[in-house]
Amino acid sequence: MRNKPTKYTPEMIEFLAEGYKVMEGKDLLKAFNTKFETNVKYDALLSYMERHGIRSGRSYCFQKGHTPYNKNKKLADLYPPDVLERIAKTQFKKGQRPANYRPVGSMRINVDGYREIKVADKGTQHQRWHLYHKEIWEKEYGPVPEGHILIFIDGDSLNCSLENLKLVTKKEHMMLNKCHLRGVDEETTQAGLNVVKLKLAIIDRRKELKDGNKK
Repeated sequence: MRNKPTKYTPEMIEFLAEGYKVMEGKDLLKAFNTKFETNVKYDALLSYMERHGIRSGRSYCFQKGHTPYNKNKKLADLYPPDVLERIAKTQFKKGQRPANYRPVGSMRINVDGYREIKVADKGTQHQRWHLYHKEIWEKEYGPVPEGHILIFIDGDSLNCSLENLKLVTKKEHMMLNKCHLRGVDEETTQAGLNVVKLKLAIIDRRKELKDGNKK
């Protein structure tokens, strides 16, 4: 048989409102049931207080000016010797490197399928790891010009030999992909580029004629 719902008297409501300011929910429940000889369940009590706007008024956020308990304290001030000993076993020692450390010059393949080479130990991911094919090309010819990109002549992004790299504009690269003209060797790649260059030249010429007619 289900328990009959508790009818909250004004005295009970006042007790909850005042008690919730100084007691946690479960402590308040125990005090409430003891005082009024009821058997209210925890969830039911919280639900009732929520519906009737009974709040604790407490904030569990640090207030402005709050001083952390560990401020200006060392580990030895906070933990007993046996705990400090266990902590010391898991701490990095000065100069110690993580197990997954890779030295400068190491190679890896990124999520996009390109080879990367590590060039430095410090800095962001992009500062520490560079695209290997770009490093190869720039060592020979200097920085990749703005608005350009390197493509792989045979379509294999893991073949980073200088002979397999070709500099194209970003427009040409976009058109190669859009028209499915990527080649698998020097001859077919160059043929695809010739078609792309012709298409782009036609587009530019049509634009010039259109702009000229507007004047």
